[in-house]
Amino acid sequence: MQRGRSFGRSVENIPRPAPLQGCHWVGKGDCAENRCNPHEVTVGSCKYGKDQGTCNWGRKKSLCCHHNPKVASCPMKLCQLDDDNYRCGPDTYADDSQELEEIPNPLAHDELKHLVSTRADLDDTSEVDREYEEFLEHDGSLEERGLGNGKGKGKPVGSGNTTRHGRRVLNLILTFRGITREISTVARGYPGSSRLHHRSRGLQATPIIFRPQLTNNCYSTSVEVIPSTSLTRNEIIASVDTEHNPDLQYTSALLRTAMTGILPNGTATRTPAIDANDLLQYWHMNTLNGLPRADMSQATNTPNDYFMDRFGSTGNRSPLLLADRTMNQVKGRIFSQDANVQSEANFEETLEESIRTGTGEQAFLEPIRQVIIVFRYMSTPEARQRIQQNRRNLLDASRRISANVPQLRLLHELHHEFDYNWYLHRTNRARAWVESQLDTITDQYEAANLTPLTGNYQTVMDAVKQFRSEMKHIEPPPEDTNKY
Repeated sequence: MQRGRSFGRSVENIPRPAPLQGCHWVGKGDCAENRCNPHEVTVGSCKYGKDQGTCNWGRKKSLCCHHNPKVASCPMKLCQLDDDNYRCGPDTYADDSQELEEIPNPLAHDELKHLVSTRADLDDTSEVDREYEEFLEHDGSLEERGLGNGKGKGKPVGSGNTTRHGRRVLNLILTFRGITREISTVARGYPGSSRLHHRSRGLQATPIIFRPQLTNNCYSTSVEVIPSTSLTRNEIIASVDTEHNPDLQYTSALLRTAMTGILPNGTATRTPAIDANDLLQYWHMNTLNGLPRADMSQATNTPNDYFMDRFGSTGNRSPLLLADRTMNQVKGRIFSQDANVQSEANFEETLEESIRTGTGEQAFLEPIRQVIIVFRYMSTPEARQRIQQNRRNLLDASRRISANVPQLRLLHELHHEFDYNWYLHRTNRARAWVESQLDTITDQYEAANLTPLTGNYQTVMDAVKQFRSEMKHIEPPPEDTNKY
């Protein structure tokens, strides 16, 4: 089989890998121990297995197999079901080039600057949140997050080189107490999924990939961890993203709290807010010469770069993970300020169409499934350990910033109050969204007076029941960052 030939083409005549591999019989002697491991599939059972020895007491041997990691199970990806909000292609801001050079912060400066902090078109009751738009440093244009879907949107910048990308800039504009201000956080450059583990020195990123477990149930929310060597480079590029924990929008939310004294859940901080003008002046100012850097990172002299480097970067790779592309994008929306996993209009339209035709239920069930998958991924031991370590590293970074920049001396205390509040608020909101979606699906299917024999009624109701039972997985990481 020639790899990569099936992308975007008919694959009828291309040999496909077997869905199961590593099959073996379990059961010896009296066959008291005849069950497959939890991560295996029980294909069948018989009293002989592969040899002539039979089991006692009427027991049978079990044929146990592993899922083949190169076989997909369900027909449609979220980017195909909702291509306006999700991309099928690679992250256009990740660097998959061989050079992997660190790109300077375009907003860094050495001197105090004149601030323009009001806008006539906004008043003291309005708030415009552009946290999920992105600024391309090369031309100053804005690009909405998540539009890199291979249809001309989200193209990387750079003359004739599709692997060279600008640094992502998240712009936060908010009106508070009658004054409108804008502050930007500049993400560090980071390796693409196919290059994350390619380095000769420094700390390595964990060589594993997180993804939904491949099963015969399209609505399974189980997550599996596989070695990154299980997939070829092209297979990784086609389906895997470099993943940040926490998500990069964490910093925009932190700066919102720092400027307003309001936590993500709407309550007031105990620590006084930082003067917004100080934050605007010093966040991108080169004031941190001589502080210890993370791993091999360079040019971390601004509070922005010093803090953002703890999420992972070209020079500091150990905080980064590899995750299924859809899972990564859904996670970003779950933890955003106000982006939706699925728009209300799209949900209502696809639900109505499914009730009418008895088909197409995946369009409104898949987003719900993906939310549960995200939290199951975050609760795996490997991911949980990385999340907690990154939170500790971020708190250490804010401590050093506060100790070295007098104007930002309250940042660390505000960060302490913010950190778990952010996780808890976003998690509670995600759980409420899932519950609301499931309630609406149930109510509308029942209102249509459908029977279990009608169209996809039973399929939908079974999925809803399963998702309700799995809402228990929607939990934040422990508040104590030393606990897993």
